Amino acid sequence: MKKRLINNYPIKLLSLALAVILWLYVNSEQAPKLQTEIPVKLKYVNLPPQYITMGAPNTITVKLAGEPGVLAAVVPGKLTAIIDLTGLSEGRHRVPVKVVNQTGANLTQKYFFVELKLKKLKKIEKAIDIAFFGSLPTGLVMGKVNYKQKKADIYGEEKR
Repeated sequence: MKKRLINNYPIKLLSLALAVILWLYVNSEQAPKLQTEIPVKLKYVNLPPQYITMGAPNTITVKLAGEPGVLAAVVPGKLTAIIDLTGLSEGRHRVPVKVVNQTGANLTQKYFFVELKLKKLKKIEKAIDIAFFGSLPTGLVMGKVNYKQKKADIYGEEKR
């Protein structure tokens, strides 16, 4: 039995190598994978009103891989990139980006990060007065107006 296995072993190894190469070639032709890059608009959420972002990008580039038909059907609306700014204070931050992929393609990069700076704005409180301008359509009369004076918080740079 051992003699049968060893007999003509170079030809047997060559046959095995050709079979593996042929299998790889046919398999890659059956399921070709393409890659593409798509810019996705960033959506910043939970930013407190007293802060502004500085140096924060508007988009990130997402790499997708898949079959040609799947990639051709990808529309930017099916990809969402969200940055949650909950709990961040003034200063520089490296924040993770959550990419929601509602396409049939696969993301080739799983983790994204964005560098940004948060700046705290000054706050002033101002009283708001309500005033009515213009005229009512013919036949309509304005009744008594009851309102309470409200206050608004206004945020901005100290110079402004």
